[in-house]
Amino acid sequence: MAIMMSGRKGVTGASSGGSKRTRAKLDLGYGDDDDELDDEDEDSEDEGESSEEESEEEETVDAKRLRLAKDYLGKIEAQDSSDSDGSSAATDSDTDDKVGKRILKERLKSTGLLQTCIAESVSRGIQEMKATIEASDSAEELAKSWIDKKYVTYHRGHDLTPTCVALSREGHHAFSGSKDGSLIMWDVEEGRKMTTILSSKRADNQSQYARNERELLALAASDDGRYLATAGRDKCVRVFDIRTLGNTDTASPVTIFEGHKKAVTALAFRSRTMDLYSGSEDRCIRRYDLG
Repeated sequence: MAIMMSGRKGVTGASSGGSKRTRAKLDLGYGDDDDELDDEDEDSEDEGESSEEESEEEETVDAKRLRLAKDYLGKIEAQDSSDSDGSSAATDSDTDDKVGKRILKERLKSTGLLQTCIAESVSRGIQEMKATIEASDSAEELAKSWIDKKYVTYHRGHDLTPTCVALSREGHHAFSGSKDGSLIMWDVEEGRKMTTILSSKRADNQSQYARNERELLALAASDDGRYLATAGRDKCVRVFDIRTLGNTDTASPVTIFEGHKKAVTALAFRSRTMDLYSGSEDRCIRRYDLG
């Protein structure tokens, strides 16, 4: 009882004296915890702000992509609408179909898989030229008429029959190979021989080849007008740099590819690439990267 009464008096004295000593002791017990809670709240707020900034950046990138896509589609639609001026008004479905075809064409063109049908237009042009030629039962007179109209030109330079021809992408230069192993570069506009890349009379180190082994069977020119590939019965594929042809008396290949076991009969460059393909009588197709 004495102990309990003294405790009551202590409390009563504290309250009566106006001192806040006891309450201060109770408050000090929670001070550190409050600071830790405040720090945790600040950290969580910082993390929330950083996550919001990152989400804003991601949204900004997505918005930019969306804007660029809309601009691209707008340009395509504007071009299609300008092409269709003067014609009947097109429906929304027709416009969407044109835009889809245009996008598909651009994608195929960028990947080098675009195919263009030109046979009909070429055939139509030939028919128009035929209409200006007088009919004749004689093949010689008919051929002379084509030459007089300058629809056909003859170029001489090979000793034996030409076996393959290639045209540059711009159409300014033509290349022809022959059974005698010669390779000639022509100026299409002027109709003249520019240079003999390979002569029918080979050097001494190539005299071991027989005439039929020197025969050229395939030619191919790259789209960028840089390389010319040749192949024949010697089972090799030779690549020349067109830009240096004609600067020297003798032309040397940039590289020579070997690997086929029989005559190489076909060459082709993949559109808009430096990929070269060769086909041979050994029933193999080989790919070469000239990039």
